[in-house]
Amino acid sequence: MSDKSTKMRHDPLVKAVARALRRRCGYRHADHPEVLVACSGGGDSQALLHALDALSGCRGWHERVVVGHVNHHLSDQADEAEVFLREQAERMGVGWVCRSVHPDRHGGNLEATARRQRHAALRSMAREAGLGVIALAHHGDDQLETMLMRLMRGSSPSGLAGMAWSRASRRGDLRLIRPLLGVTHAEVVGFLERWGIVWFEDPLNSKPDLRRNRLRREVLPALRASWPRGHERALEAADQLRAWSGWMRERTRAHADLFVASEGGAVLTAERGALAGVQGVELEMVLRERLLEAGVPADRLASRTTRQVVACVGTGVASPREWVLACGVRVALDHRSLVIRRCS
Repeated sequence: MSDKSTKMRHDPLVKAVARALRRRCGYRHADHPEVLVACSGGGDSQALLHALDALSGCRGWHERVVVGHVNHHLSDQADEAEVFLREQAERMGVGWVCRSVHPDRHGGNLEATARRQRHAALRSMAREAGLGVIALAHHGDDQLETMLMRLMRGSSPSGLAGMAWSRASRRGDLRLIRPLLGVTHAEVVGFLERWGIVWFEDPLNSKPDLRRNRLRREVLPALRASWPRGHERALEAADQLRAWSGWMRERTRAHADLFVASEGGAVLTAERGALAGVQGVELEMVLRERLLEAGVPADRLASRTTRQVVACVGTGVASPREWVLACGVRVALDHRSLVIRRCS
């Protein structure tokens, strides 16, 4: 541990990360002595890496961090950033793992494809390295952006809750944590400047056609002018929405047996008569949970879709209906049953 890292432990941002790990992320050193830090080389992930490294070795914290880098090959600086991060990891004495992905070789939304490939690569690296925790560098401004974007998409309350401080992977073998959610981007930049930490800009951040970038450049500055601590209010709202969603999820478990799985779990079928006996909002939550299980990403499951299906069930529409959702998941309704089919 260098003298710089020892001094860095007393920095306000490092203290905020320590509080978040203990109080919000549910981090337990005894269970996970090593943490994989998702590091792109951007300012946010560089701040998280150095903050976690400053805490490593302290009593009750992780013993060491491992840098997990995913090279998207989306800019001329991509390989340079990879080399820089590898050499930085060597200087810091932390672990290093890396994967290459090529989201530009696939059609569709470049940002969404890059995110999916990045998360898949991080999970793969963590499992191969035997690490149970992945630390992500989303901060308070990211949370506010996410909540606003989901509001515009008509997301459900659970979607409007934004990103969780901590959540388990679908397999249940990994935990994703976000210790920077309680700080702003400006506080991150202040930390980097105080300690002379070098970072690379994410090439996706400069693309003017991405909605998140337009929101970041045009909308959030106006909101901050009126509500300087808006990200804190967003976090409070997210906590309340997540608590409400958790309560509703418990209620919907009583209806878990409405759907019967077949074809190895690829098809979920419920009798229409049984569905009609469930109250509308509870049926909507039941349907949402089943669709998430079928593979629809939470941020692409609009509540208007689930409401439309529930309305058709309740009004007794006899003619067959079908909805095609994200990732090719299909919902079919006829006079006898409701069928959810995963994409093959």
